[in-house]
Amino acid sequence: MSFWSRFGKPIIIAALLGLTALVLFSASGRLEIPFFSSGIRFLSRPLTGLTQGLVDNARTYLIKRTYDQDLEAAFLQLSEEHEALKAEVLALSEASEENKRLLEQQKYIDTTPEHDFHAARVIGRHPDSSYMELVIDQGAKQGIRKWDPVVTAKGLIGYIVDTTDSTARVCTLLDTRCSVSGLVERSRDNGLVRGNMISGSNGDPCRMEFLPFDALLVPGDRVITSGMDQLMPKGLVIGNVTQISRNQGVTPSFASIQPAEDILRVENVLIMVDGTSEGKPDRLPIPTATPSAAPKASPTPAPQGGP
Repeated sequence: MSFWSRFGKPIIIAALLGLTALVLFSASGRLEIPFFSSGIRFLSRPLTGLTQGLVDNARTYLIKRTYDQDLEAAFLQLSEEHEALKAEVLALSEASEENKRLLEQQKYIDTTPEHDFHAARVIGRHPDSSYMELVIDQGAKQGIRKWDPVVTAKGLIGYIVDTTDSTARVCTLLDTRCSVSGLVERSRDNGLVRGNMISGSNGDPCRMEFLPFDALLVPGDRVITSGMDQLMPKGLVIGNVTQISRNQGVTPSFASIQPAEDILRVENVLIMVDGTSEGKPDRLPIPTATPSAAPKASPTPAPQGGP
């Protein structure tokens, strides 16, 4: 076995240990070897620069990473606060809108001292789209009874058709089963206002039927309750005439009515509780058309017998 094969590895290890010891002693100042120290500094300068660069980059990365984490946490917190503020603004907006409606109702109550009212909220609608009914959060325990008129500050909504202890169903003017005696305020023409709307249809919301043959109503006329059905008090606003359909272009067959209130979007209502349901009809009377005055035919004299 050759010398190098036998002693090469221990010699290299010893040389490295000795070099390491010289570097440490030279760096600590305990051993001053000018030529060796200068060489060490010369050889270590690139390594020192590389190490310093790595340290600086690592520090920059860690700082940036910490900053990004802090920024992300701040963003998430601001996002949560923003959503909370949005919800608060929405709640305040809803409260403001409801406050406006309640103020309008109170103004209507103050200007209608001849009636007693009970306020209610709309809490549901009839599940069958064929019926235009509302469900309100007041019932028999609060004094609500069948046939009580339901209104808003803008006009008539409908009337109560059924109650539980704490809720009631309202048959609205849009419902095809609803009928109310109406009066054209300007021309004083009487008729029957009926619901004509089925959910999803584009027909007339209401129609005024059984008009007199010589009715003088025109689009824009306001229609109010006449009180002739013994169900509604006289003078409640129903809506306005939008169109008139005539038979053979002369006599009116019916008038289209747009309710004064947006019944499909109503949220707060008033129930008139000053009347009594006793004696009110189970079904509204259906009036017949009132013909205009026609000249009476003069009787034809009987022929005289011959002499």
